[in-house]
Amino acid sequence: MKLRQVTGGFTITTQGMPVLISDTKIKALKDLLEEIPEDKQVLIWIQFHWELERLREEFKDDCCVLYGEMSQKEKNQSIVDFQEGKKRLLIAHPLTGGMGLTFTNCSYIVWYSLSYSQEQYSQANDRIYRIGQKNKCTYFLLMAKDSIDEVIHKVLDKKADLMEACLEMLKGVK
Repeated sequence: MKLRQVTGGFTITTQGMPVLISDTKIKALKDLLEEIPEDKQVLIWIQFHWELERLREEFKDDCCVLYGEMSQKEKNQSIVDFQEGKKRLLIAHPLTGGMGLTFTNCSYIVWYSLSYSQEQYSQANDRIYRIGQKNKCTYFLLMAKDSIDEVIHKVLDKKADLMEACLEMLKGVK
């Protein structure tokens, strides 16, 4: 967990206080967003509340957020604002926005940070790859080189391969 925090640019002290240790990933995200046409919306998946707060601060007027501690009314408003194009960015946690929502108004996803959950990963990616999507979907993963980010990504790939193998085996069962 601590390694995942560090690659996100922060750590939590023993007193529970977040401490910024690097803004490299935030700079990489800003550079990436400059490469995406300004008229295109982007869904940014995060894992930690501190990342969400830091990114909300960075992109103040151009983002809405979606996370578990929000009231249902606030969540609904963020969803509507993003779906209607009122905000370019939606910064969200996959457990809050990764299932059951449709964002065909968006065709770009950026994974700012990852968890080990293949289910979260695939479900969250499917929020833009839905019936009604008219554009090619593009997915970016911001990963620190030679870090836990790369380890998690390899684990997610292996889990996806295992899941696919299991489904193929089940197809043969009558």
